[in-house]
Parts: sequence; structure tokens; C-alpha cells
Amino acid sequence: MLIPAVSFAFREIPNTTTGYPPFTPMYSRQVRGPADIIADICSGSDNIIEEYTFVHEYANQLHQDIIKAC
Repeated sequence: MLIPAVSFAFREIPNTTTGYPPFTPMYSRQVRGPADIIADICSGSDNIIEEYTFVHEYANQLHQDIIKAC
């Protein structure tokens, strides 16, 4: 049952050869694991507020688009 968590943790650690975590070249963006998110929340980072706002706006737009499609 720990395999998904261990796999995720492995994918967010930079590789010694490439210098990038395996997640980065695969998804073309930097991974943000639970520890990164908790650290941002505890530090009061504006980044977490911006991400929340983006996700919230995206979800609202998606909901509206689905309603229009029906």
C-alpha cells in the first residue's frame, strides 16, 4: 500500500545524472509534493493563494462549460 507514496517521493528527488527529478522532464513542470505545499502554507507564502485562486477559477469555468455543453 505504500508503493504509490514511495514512487511519488522517488519522482520528486533530483537525479544525480540529470540534476532534475524524473517528474520534471516527464510532465514539463516542477513537482510540488505534500511537504512543499505544507511548507508554503506554514510560511504564509502568496504562492499558495495564487495557486488556489487559479484552481478555483479553472473549476468554475469548467463547471460553466459543462453546463453549456448539456
